[in-house]
Amino acid sequence: ELPEGVPPVPDPPFAWALAHVVSHAFGVEKGGEEGGLREFDPLEVFLGQLRREAAGEQPLAQNVIAVEREELEGLAEGGSLASGLRRKAEAEAACRQRLKVNAARRRAIAAAEAAAGGDAHSEAEGDAKEARLDLVLVLAGYPSSVEELQ
Repeated sequence: ELPEGVPPVPDPPFAWALAHVVSHAFGVEKGGEEGGLREFDPLEVFLGQLRREAAGEQPLAQNVIAVEREELEGLAEGGSLASGLRRKAEAEAACRQRLKVNAARRRAIAAAEAAAGGDAHSEAEGDAKEARLDLVLVLAGYPSSVEELQ
């Protein structure tokens, strides 16, 4: 609830995307005297880097969440992977949208307080740092064909 004197704040726009990443393991020559081939999966490298960046302080990287098949199977509760994905997307989107609404309300309160105190305040300051996409779910291990879904 907003304090008295603060006009109602409309819900800010919220946008999210779903990225389906598919890969397979490659046979790569081992270096040195060992010779032979070793298995290399670029998806594992990508997901590892994604998690390291999300754990950091960069707000844009924190908007990107890797979702693996095992997590979707758990969320599906015996249903389809699509139902698990729906639950994950709805939960993450609701959480992020709530954070965005609260941030908009804090900015409105700060602007009202600044106006009451005679300070000039630009509401665009907070909006300039916001990402265009509020959430990106990166699916790894999700079926890549209709046959795999059945």
